[in-house]
Amino acid sequence: MIPEEFHPLLRQMLDRELVAGNAVRSVGRDFPEPGSIVVQLRAPLRAAPPVPPDGVTHIPVNDPHWWMDEYRAGSPPHLLVG
Repeated sequence: MIPEEFHPLLRQMLDRELVAGNAVRSVGRDFPEPGSIVVQLRAPLRAAPPVPPDGVTHIPVNDPHWWMDEYRAGSPPHLLVG
């Protein structure tokens, strides 16, 4: 279950991913900082915008052992990864 306080811009991106057929693998807290929320998708992002919305940072991780893309917003950071 996605916490209600998950950053709204990341939640919009997550909702688009779910509509595109992706699924949530896991939801974690307190990584990378206390108060952070991480939502990990089962597959790489399928419906990611070409340019992230203002307030969202994209980090291309490209590590198949972890995830391919990381989107961050807020402080402490919330992450959407896939």
